[in-house]
Amino acid sequence: MQDGFAPGSQERGQGAVEFALALVVFLFLVMGVVDFSRALFAQEAVQQAATEGARTAAIRQCRDAGVTYPPTGAPTNTSSIDYAVYQASAGLEWTQVSAVSASYESGTATIGRQVTVTVNYAFNVITPIVGEIIEGGLGANPTLTGTATSTVEQATGCP
Repeated sequence: MQDGFAPGSQERGQGAVEFALALVVFLFLVMGVVDFSRALFAQEAVQQAATEGARTAAIRQCRDAGVTYPPTGAPTNTSSIDYAVYQASAGLEWTQVSAVSASYESGTATIGRQVTVTVNYAFNVITPIVGEIIEGGLGANPTLTGTATSTVEQATGCP
């Protein structure tokens, strides 16, 4: 007995369903690669910014004469260390930099002692599922940290 359909018609649309399922998985993988690439770029930029901040802290601890503070887009309490970090953080949103800290080994800038600069950056994940995997919560943004240490080469007194 025939039901009015052509032979093989029960498999009609199977290709479209398979394509839709495969497309979801493929797009998830692509967005994961994009997020990972963005995070890798941001981590390298944060580390470079910390390195520049440590270098500045090693040779100049105070505000620079003749430099207009704050630079456009930078926070209002900018020191030369913050400014070096700001300039080295190209490609990052300065408003996402949550902390720039400099700590001297002896508490003050002493020649031959170490200075450590730490930069924290709140990274925005664009794929919600990837963000949940990384931080364990929907919409959570991981904090990327860059730390660099340098030896103080000159100790300048603040004017």
